[in-house]
Amino acid sequence: MKNTKLRFAILLLTVLFSVQTTFAQEKEKKEKNSKVVFGLGMSFFNLSNLTYSNTNVPSESIYLIFNIGNKLRIEPSIGLAFSEDSKQYNPGIGVFGKKTISKFNILYGVRFNMGINQYTSTNYSYWNSTTTTTTDKTFGVSPTIGGEYSFIKNFSLGAEVKFSALNSNDEWLSFTNSSVLIRFYF
Repeated sequence: MKNTKLRFAILLLTVLFSVQTTFAQEKEKKEKNSKVVFGLGMSFFNLSNLTYSNTNVPSESIYLIFNIGNKLRIEPSIGLAFSEDSKQYNPGIGVFGKKTISKFNILYGVRFNMGINQYTSTNYSYWNSTTTTTTDKTFGVSPTIGGEYSFIKNFSLGAEVKFSALNSNDEWLSFTNSSVLIRFYF
């Protein structure tokens, strides 16, 4: 009986000490504030594509990422959309504050964008057809909040939600948009 209690106590202590090391983490290194990191990103899924069609804003964008220190991110972007009867270019820039918690970054800031949209329509009549090309320009401001998780040092998966106000032909349009982004850092 004594021998069984001693074995049980040794087994219990072994399990307790092994569990403690299982949940241990390496101490994270803090990066210097003056470090600039460059990356590329892409939004590959936008919730608004499932709910409505907004022809003024190309939904997928490619981002150049500049992390300046631990607290600032600047993201120039370009969105492109082409179809049979339209061409859309949407250059923009985002400026974000950044808070890092372990491998997770919380981003908060604003995106500014300008859109150049060109539409072609053809009207057919009994005797002839007329093709008309219309070009309009848009300007948008979008307060944005998002986050990203770094699986490894150079790769992250993130999401963002933004409320956009868009001016097109002196008419204001507002909508929300959420997207999933992948980012790769060099």
